[in-house]
Amino acid sequence: MLTAVGDDDQSIYAWRGANTENIKRLVENFPNLKTIKLEQNYRSTQKILHAANCLISHNQHIFEKTLWSDKTGGENIRIQVASTEDDEAALIVGEISWQLQLKRANPEDFAVLYRSNYQSRPVEQALRERNIPYTISGGTGFFEHSEIRDLISYLRLANNPEDDSAFLRVCNTPKRGIGITTLEKLGEFARRRNSSLITATESLSLEEELGRQEFKALEMFANWTRNLNRETEYLRPSEVLQRVINDCEYIEYVEQISTEAQITRRKERINQLQVWIRKLEQDERRNTLDGLMQHLMLLDILDNDEGNKNAVHLMSLHAAKGLEFPQVFIIGAEEQLLPHSNSSVNEQGIEEERRLFYVGITRARENLVITRVKKRKKAGAFEQCEASRFLLELPTDGIDWLDGSREIDTEKENQRAKDIFKDLQELFNS
Repeated sequence: MLTAVGDDDQSIYAWRGANTENIKRLVENFPNLKTIKLEQNYRSTQKILHAANCLISHNQHIFEKTLWSDKTGGENIRIQVASTEDDEAALIVGEISWQLQLKRANPEDFAVLYRSNYQSRPVEQALRERNIPYTISGGTGFFEHSEIRDLISYLRLANNPEDDSAFLRVCNTPKRGIGITTLEKLGEFARRRNSSLITATESLSLEEELGRQEFKALEMFANWTRNLNRETEYLRPSEVLQRVINDCEYIEYVEQISTEAQITRRKERINQLQVWIRKLEQDERRNTLDGLMQHLMLLDILDNDEGNKNAVHLMSLHAAKGLEFPQVFIIGAEEQLLPHSNSSVNEQGIEEERRLFYVGITRARENLVITRVKKRKKAGAFEQCEASRFLLELPTDGIDWLDGSREIDTEKENQRAKDIFKDLQELFNS
């Protein structure tokens, strides 16, 4: 007996060899095959499934099927537009924050899905600004890239020269002639004297253990660190960061260790970090380096708590397959992104992108929000964005079109605003 289970509407890995033709050939090779359609969905509301069915109906099918659910009612799907990706992130995180505070939701109830991993960066930053924990699946988080970790460690060290872990990370980045052997001897020397690494460099007896050249390299770095620490009293955090980048010739270092493609991406991330810190320091609580580092340290504690599984999920649409969440945001519903420009060259590519969007929609159990932007930054400049063709394939009913492309239910939106105001009143009065 042969049993095969599959869904041609969720075939999203053609580049791995997964092809809907495999299911078609199965039917051809086994003409007596009995087909059992599992069309009842126990996860999503009927409104979500109706949107998914309308979307996927534009694909060719081997088996015609219509998903249905006995979970009637529920919130309408919302489609919203933002000016830029930063505004898109603010919109999403603002909604999450409202739900966490007023609806007593848990961070783990939310998932933010995107076509390309780089789209997570603005959302990460917005979540950090709100102190909302998050986890990233299937990609490297913005704050995990080596250049970001380096520069954050420099800021930590400038704020507190006795931060040994920050000292170890950047004392030889870029290279200053401070090798592993030197650091091992320095660490042992500091341990015997129960002192920090930078304090240990003040001892003349250290030179006898290290040698003249190695000692001088450490001494120069330690002196530079102390001077920078003193200057933080009158420099804003963004100015401290710029000072680090200039003094250490960090951009030149990145250019030396990177390929041409990596240079562009790393420079862009460094620029994004600078923009983010300038934004944070507009808050008077974070306009000093110490205030900023207290904020970042809190977020690091949240991120590094391996036992904390209660976090907002950030992941690509591909990585989301097989998962489900009460509330889902799909961001970047724009031409050249979803569908992706690489997949738009033929109808087969468009159909797979449509299946990918279908998978994203059907991850949502209760609420679904789809967002797009008017303009997105590419290579340092803004480009106008066109709404995804897939949005026009969604039904008119069961969806609140807040992106201006279709008429919205004004009465319902007014009621939503009243409900939010009522929740705020209850919160303040409790």
